[in-house]
Amino acid sequence: GPPQVTITDPVEATVLNTKSAISVSGTVVEEFAVTVKVNGKAAIVDQAAGTWTVSTISLNEGLNPITAIARDPAQNVGSDTVNVVVDTTPPIVTLESPPAGISVGESPVDVSGFVNDIIPGTTIQADDVTVMVNGVQAVASHKSWTANGVLLQPGANTLTVTATDPAGNSSTLTSLVTLEQDLLMDEDCFEALGMQHLCSPGAITREWTKGT
Repeated sequence: GPPQVTITDPVEATVLNTKSAISVSGTVVEEFAVTVKVNGKAAIVDQAAGTWTVSTISLNEGLNPITAIARDPAQNVGSDTVNVVVDTTPPIVTLESPPAGISVGESPVDVSGFVNDIIPGTTIQADDVTVMVNGVQAVASHKSWTANGVLLQPGANTLTVTATDPAGNSSTLTSLVTLEQDLLMDEDCFEALGMQHLCSPGAITREWTKGT
């Protein structure tokens, strides 16, 4: 029968954050001498040990299929393929609520926004990104995220949002929010807008809807 060839390193769905060439290794089971090529490049085969290795397999951004083909003297062929993902791009993260520069009248607050980290040709989506807000882990779903119960101190507060993708790339943004204990609810504003919001005495600083 054909040689039984297996790629053992890297494993399927490995995610890397560099385009540097990698080494690929594996095993081959065949009683006769075999040749092994990986993405067209000849591997060094240790017939007695049943192993093989090849260095400097180049990678591109996105999905990289790596295929090992073993061939015996009778031209019987066996193959194995694993997919490696290269992601060198940090996720794009935005903070939508509460808006930057706003004054709020209560703590804790729910903080929410959007994140995008789709890698073409892979199943990696924005929901695979970890988003942290001042130490609180957000829940991500359908490219949006919400961190519930972020504590504020009286006065100016910096909200630090960090998004980290499965490859380890991260991006950070900051936003300033002020906690003013004496902000008043303005019933006229409430009736006009029909939603929960906070107004400074005499004027709407900015509408703010709590994340749900």
